Amino acid sequence: MKVLLTFLVVVVAVEAAYQENACSSYEHSDYGCTGQCMDNGATACPGGNTISGLCPQQANHVKCCFTADSDTECTSYNHPTAGSVGHCIDTSSCPNGYYISGLCPTKAAGIKCCFDKPTGTCGSGGGVGTQPGPVPSDCMACICEVESNCNENIGCRWDVNSDSCGPFQIKNDYYSDAKLMSNNLGTDWVSCTTEQECAERTVQAYMSRYATSSRIGYTPGCEEFARIHNGGPNGYLYSSTDGYWSKVSACL
Repeated sequence: MKVLLTFLVVVVAVEAAYQENACSSYEHSDYGCTGQCMDNGATACPGGNTISGLCPQQANHVKCCFTADSDTECTSYNHPTAGSVGHCIDTSSCPNGYYISGLCPTKAAGIKCCFDKPTGTCGSGGGVGTQPGPVPSDCMACICEVESNCNENIGCRWDVNSDSCGPFQIKNDYYSDAKLMSNNLGTDWVSCTTEQECAERTVQAYMSRYATSSRIGYTPGCEEFARIHNGGPNGYLYSSTDGYWSKVSACL
């Protein structure tokens, strides 16, 4: 019996180490560093840049935390849409409230990596907001920013049971719906959504289908566009899209 208990303890310890390794071996795409399992508190995880589910053997409040090693991660980070490097300042002094958490780890809480407002120069296709449709250019630019830092080279990532592709992180079903409204989206989901202008046309077509005054009962604005982009045709009704809209509105 003692041998069996010892074996079980070893198995649990190995499994816990394996699960924590899921965090410590995960390289964050934005911060370029691997994570560490720790309490999901502001003091424990500077900037609060956490991913759930990578520390499953820990308590519920323990998350996989990511933070830059030094403030130079901010001052050398050339933001793809703001077109400038950041600087560590208090968020109350950051123009338009446009900042990234976790890049100023040596500073006090409330100090973030601040950037000027996005200029809509994402990618190489002539900028964000160049394609006609119901979504205004500033709203389009901020949705792009929240989805991928408006990175045209991001490719496809596994997200909630399927891949999401391109700077707007568009799924295949989303693309298929958009194609019902436009004949200018090519024939291939990945090829279109990973190219800036085609991806933007996809968003405009999707909104032309679902974000209409006749469908939702009033004239939609950026909030409705953002929440539908995030949560699907009825996303504007779901509380689960509140956080997404907060990020987009902070960018506007």
